[in-house]
Amino acid sequence: MSVEEAMAVLKTALREDEGYWIGWQANIAMAIHDTPMGDEERPFMVEDHEVHQWRNRCARTFLNRLCGLQGDGTPMPDDIPGMAGIALSVASEEA
Repeated sequence: MSVEEAMAVLKTALREDEGYWIGWQANIAMAIHDTPMGDEERPFMVEDHEVHQWRNRCARTFLNRLCGLQGDGTPMPDDIPGMAGIALSVASEEA
């Protein structure tokens, strides 16, 4: 299976399986959680629940871009392929 085929399978699974999406979102949010944030970067987030919500927004943004989706879940225009498409086009140029 090529990388392009594997990414297509992953994107389809993420789009069609809400539980799978949530699992990815949770793991990405925890990676953000595990990355220390200095006190100078924290003032705009006062409450812990705001930090939690911000981490989940970061994770959703990452997944949307990976899958070529806009913030509302609709596909990006064909000329904006998302992270997966950009990575594949770079990889094919390097080959």
